[in-house]
Amino acid sequence: MTHPLLQALQQLEVGIGSISFVDGSKVSLPKSGVLAIIGPNNTGKSSCLRDLFRRLRGNPGERSPVSSIQVDWHQADHEIDAIFSEYKQPDGSIDFNFHEVTYGTIKRLREVNGASLGPGLAAHIVTYLVPEGRQAECSPPPTFDARAQTSPGHPFQKMFRDPALERRVSDAFKEAFKQELVVHRANSKTIPVYVGDRPQRQPSEEFNSLAYLDRVEALAPLESQGDGIRAYASIVSRTITENSAIILIDEPEAFLHPPQAKLLGKHIAPADRAMQTIVATHSTDVLQGLLSARFGTTDVVRLARSNNKITVRHLPADRVAALWRDPILRFSKCLDGLFHDGVVICEAEADCRFYEALVDNSIPATDRPDVHYTYSGGKDRLPVVIAALAGLGVPVSTIVDCDVLNNEQPLRRIVEASGGAWTDYAADWVLVKDAVEQRGVHLTAPAFARELRNVADQLPLSGAVAREILARIKKMTRNASPWDTVKDGGVANVPKGEPTLAAERLLAALAHIGVFVVPCGEMEGFFRNTTAHGNRWVEEVLQMDLAIDPKLSAARSFVKQVLARLGQ
Repeated sequence: MTHPLLQALQQLEVGIGSISFVDGSKVSLPKSGVLAIIGPNNTGKSSCLRDLFRRLRGNPGERSPVSSIQVDWHQADHEIDAIFSEYKQPDGSIDFNFHEVTYGTIKRLREVNGASLGPGLAAHIVTYLVPEGRQAECSPPPTFDARAQTSPGHPFQKMFRDPALERRVSDAFKEAFKQELVVHRANSKTIPVYVGDRPQRQPSEEFNSLAYLDRVEALAPLESQGDGIRAYASIVSRTITENSAIILIDEPEAFLHPPQAKLLGKHIAPADRAMQTIVATHSTDVLQGLLSARFGTTDVVRLARSNNKITVRHLPADRVAALWRDPILRFSKCLDGLFHDGVVICEAEADCRFYEALVDNSIPATDRPDVHYTYSGGKDRLPVVIAALAGLGVPVSTIVDCDVLNNEQPLRRIVEASGGAWTDYAADWVLVKDAVEQRGVHLTAPAFARELRNVADQLPLSGAVAREILARIKKMTRNASPWDTVKDGGVANVPKGEPTLAAERLLAALAHIGVFVVPCGEMEGFFRNTTAHGNRWVEEVLQMDLAIDPKLSAARSFVKQVLARLGQ
């Protein structure tokens, strides 16, 4: 069992009350819960965690996004006295000393209620897990002396002592790799752990029976496994067996494939434990695992760097939970944008493919930000995705077809999600909408019937219908509404005069808040020399020289504007 003196320290309810950052922002932390620190590369996520660990020990000094921390003690003086009451002497003093952590030290730290736990106390109630050495930790640790104050300390030693704890760790491991972790319980100098199907013990066998141990030794030693398996085993064994008040985990996704990273996220912050877990990650999969397991108790802080200055955006747990309820965000790749410099959001997957390919082939990587491309699955879902990313300070450029101007909704919600006030856009929008719709129905019923008969006369008696005829029918149906002509030709098909000027003002104002209306109506308007649409159109256009083909010059100019806003 854990040494009684260490058990007493682990009853202290203490944690980080708040973190202040160099940009002036301050994040308050609950007594128990998860804080995920995320952001693009080179924003200081790992240095943030290192600095937190050093500040908790009382020796800050690393340059990081953190400027200070506040340590909170959640117990009153009499509650702390009760923890150490069994060490009370006849004269009323309390004689407690565990590796130079004395009762007097604890009382002084409690009274100061400051920015440190001191190196002694932090060593026993703060755990800091870094990528370096995770694999080596899976080598068999030495056996332990249960009488020593610090034993057992290694996760495998704790699993050796407690079979139920071993099962918990093994179950978490099996979920990821379909194999179990089995502790070797021989009376030897080390405690090996094996990987495979757990051997069944006969009624007469003990854990250290030679016959049973022979079957255990027939499994694969954990230390001989690959980097990912050992890294996963190291982290889950630490997080499940530790009784620390604060656990700091840097890059838990290191060495893992996405499915295992997501599962690891579920296990690195056990919900049945009252502790603070702070994770620095560059993995959407880890973040999704955390949110699925700790729904409603996970805060998110996103770090960003612009002009060598760090900015911090905090999304509290209740707002994270509200976003997580939306299936578009939960089951799509939208949240990948949290780990990039900016995001381009389109209506459909085909649009993403075209614009991303165009950018990759026409703008050097050194001249553009690190951008993630995602889609919402229609205009109605755009505001949800925009709001989720913008709420965490992710720069967003949204690309929409020209027919977004057809109705007030979802345009108004798109504007408001992008940070605009609808009243600033309404007048020009009404002018454009009225002008377009005053044209009336472009194709009357008699005209439509006449055109349809003409097409029918051209149909063959057998065989497939020619693509050209299908395209003609599709064009006829698109001409039934005046807005179809706008989507076909863009702003050029808005009535001339004041409506055109209003449309130009409206598109410029929308671009200012990151909403880019395709000026030629829709993606396919950039190249009308084919009847294909959607993914088939993209397949054909990708055969062209995207970097220099003059037919795509308007498209290249458009995406430069889209990316310019993300680079601001």
